[in-house]
Amino acid sequence: MGDLLKQRNKLDEAIKCYQKTLAIKPDFKSVYRSLGDILMAQGKEIEAKQCYQRA
Repeated sequence: MGDLLKQRNKLDEAIKCYQKTLAIKPDFKSVYRSLGDILMAQGKEIEAKQCYQRA
Protein backbone atom coordinates (compact mmCIF):
# COMPACT_ATOMS: atom_id res chain seq x y z
CA MET A 1 0.00 0.00 0.00
CA GLY A 2 2.84 2.39 0.85
CA ASP A 3 4.41 1.89 -2.55
CA LEU A 4 1.12 2.64 -4.31
CA LEU A 5 0.69 5.83 -2.31
CA LYS A 6 4.29 6.78 -3.10
CA GLN A 7 3.66 6.27 -6.83
CA ARG A 8 0.60 8.51 -6.62
CA ASN A 9 2.74 11.18 -4.91
CA LYS A 10 0.78 10.94 -1.67
CA LEU A 11 3.98 10.99 0.32
CA ASP A 12 2.63 11.83 3.77
CA GLU A 13 0.14 8.99 3.52
CA ALA A 14 2.86 6.65 2.28
CA ILE A 15 5.06 7.57 5.25
CA LYS A 16 2.23 6.74 7.66
CA CYS A 17 1.65 3.43 5.93
CA TYR A 18 5.34 2.51 6.06
CA GLN A 19 5.52 3.47 9.73
CA LYS A 20 2.51 1.28 10.55
CA THR A 21 4.12 -1.61 8.69
CA LEU A 22 7.37 -1.18 10.62
CA ALA A 23 5.46 -1.09 13.91
CA ILE A 24 4.15 -4.56 13.06
CA LYS A 25 7.27 -5.94 11.37
CA PRO A 26 10.33 -3.91 12.41
CA ASP A 27 12.76 -5.98 10.34
CA PHE A 28 11.11 -5.26 6.97
CA LYS A 29 14.21 -3.95 5.16
CA SER A 30 12.60 -2.85 1.90
CA VAL A 31 10.14 -0.67 3.80
CA TYR A 32 13.02 1.14 5.49
CA ARG A 33 14.56 1.73 2.08
CA SER A 34 11.32 3.10 0.62
CA LEU A 35 10.73 5.28 3.65
CA GLY A 36 14.30 6.57 3.36
CA ASP A 37 13.73 7.47 -0.28
CA ILE A 38 10.70 9.59 0.58
CA LEU A 39 12.43 11.28 3.49
CA MET A 40 15.46 12.06 1.33
CA ALA A 41 13.21 13.57 -1.34
CA GLN A 42 11.66 15.76 1.37
CA GLY A 43 15.11 16.95 2.43
CA LYS A 44 15.04 15.04 5.71
CA GLU A 45 18.54 13.66 5.27
CA ILE A 46 19.18 12.62 8.89
CA GLU A 47 15.97 10.61 9.12
CA ALA A 48 16.58 9.13 5.67
CA LYS A 49 20.09 8.07 6.65
CA GLN A 50 18.71 6.30 9.73
CA CYS A 51 16.27 4.39 7.54
CA TYR A 52 18.99 3.39 5.09
CA GLN A 53 21.17 2.17 7.94
CA ARG A 54 18.36 0.02 9.32
CA ALA A 55 17.77 -1.42 5.84
